[in-house]
Amino acid sequence: MGSGQTKIKAIMESDREEGESDNKKLLDLSKYKTPDIRSAVPKGFPFFAVDFGLQAGYAHVIEDDSRFPSYFAQEIVGNLLDLSPRHWRNPQALKFDEIKKRKDAFEVKWQKYDWTKMAKRAVDT
Repeated sequence: MGSGQTKIKAIMESDREEGESDNKKLLDLSKYKTPDIRSAVPKGFPFFAVDFGLQAGYAHVIEDDSRFPSYFAQEIVGNLLDLSPRHWRNPQALKFDEIKKRKDAFEVKWQKYDWTKMAKRAVDT
């Protein structure tokens, strides 16, 4: 198991203590006959899921969203990147010009990975 997967398992401590939940705290999607979210999460339940590209990931059923932190996804990504909680708990307010500058810089870096453009080229040919 990679360090990202190890960290995900450690992070998945959220809205219910062990023994209080009707559902498992962490669902390992690789353990299901069809390793997708629809086979693991009860229909109609809110959930949080993460996968690792071509490998099955994990899911967590959110039973009581009032006890589920709104910053949960940021906490997972922040922990995977070894960032301090201040990065997601008290984010710096940015002006529109700074946000646009960062977005434009990201788009340039992302171009070689943008699968949507690759798919469009394949369809157009």
